[in-house]
Amino acid sequence: MSTNNIIDRVRIKITDRCNYRCFFCHHEGSQENTELTLGEIKFALEVFRELGIDRAKITGGEPLLRRDIVEIVSTCRELNYRDISLTTNGYYLDNYVEDLYKAGLHRIDISLHTLNPKKYASITGTSVKAFYKVLDNIYKTCEIPFKEVKINMLVTSLNVEDIPELLRFCKKLGTTLQLIEYMPIGRGVENFRKYYIPLRTIFEILKRRATKIEVRDDLHNRPILYIDNVKIEFVMGFRNPEFCKGCRQIRLTADGKLRLCIYRKIHIDVRKYLATQDREGLVNAYMKLLETKKPMFTG
Repeated sequence: MSTNNIIDRVRIKITDRCNYRCFFCHHEGSQENTELTLGEIKFALEVFRELGIDRAKITGGEPLLRRDIVEIVSTCRELNYRDISLTTNGYYLDNYVEDLYKAGLHRIDISLHTLNPKKYASITGTSVKAFYKVLDNIYKTCEIPFKEVKINMLVTSLNVEDIPELLRFCKKLGTTLQLIEYMPIGRGVENFRKYYIPLRTIFEILKRRATKIEVRDDLHNRPILYIDNVKIEFVMGFRNPEFCKGCRQIRLTADGKLRLCIYRKIHIDVRKYLATQDREGLVNAYMKLLETKKPMFTG
């Protein structure tokens, strides 16, 4: 297998359901009305582990809407995934965060696109009350010794001015700040031209203040800056050849499709293999999909 075809992580979208309605949501590149059963997810994780994949990212929708979320994380631990992470809007963390840690969750990403309560409500389609609930849950999460807590901020023209405040917030809590580029996918297509800001521009501005610069070559070649002892990770996913070149993950959607890219429509439906626990069928589908692997964006 060539270096370009190395896959060492799986991104599992365990539900499409969400209690938020963010205007830029890309739905992880797909939108489904069904969900995999716990048994199907466990089988998929087992086969991926046998294929050498040892990192798992659990996403949605909002993954904490699934009542079996703790068991899903526990399954990853039992299968010896060396990195288990989860992305959440944070609303339901008070119900699960301690159990998730005990189950083996290593890292957690919490979306917080602004510290302005009214702006938060407008961006997420929720309420000021939701903002304060998430804020409380972030404080509770930071009291638990996860390997890393990230604050996810998707940058648009509506909240770009809030980056310095979020940087101070992350410094106070000792968290990573992850800045994410707006992508023209899913619900995000409609307002893309109106609110898009190239994240490269923000990176170049903040780089002047950085005391250290790194590149995360194990995933998407993401640039990392350190400012005021805060780690800032940049997810530049649009028109970025370096991002595509460094992609090392496969995706399993909530309705049982294997995908390599949220932009490309290429996928293989593996639900029948998951339902019947057909290892050979799933492995063959995985290998067939890898044959289609190529960068979406090139230089």
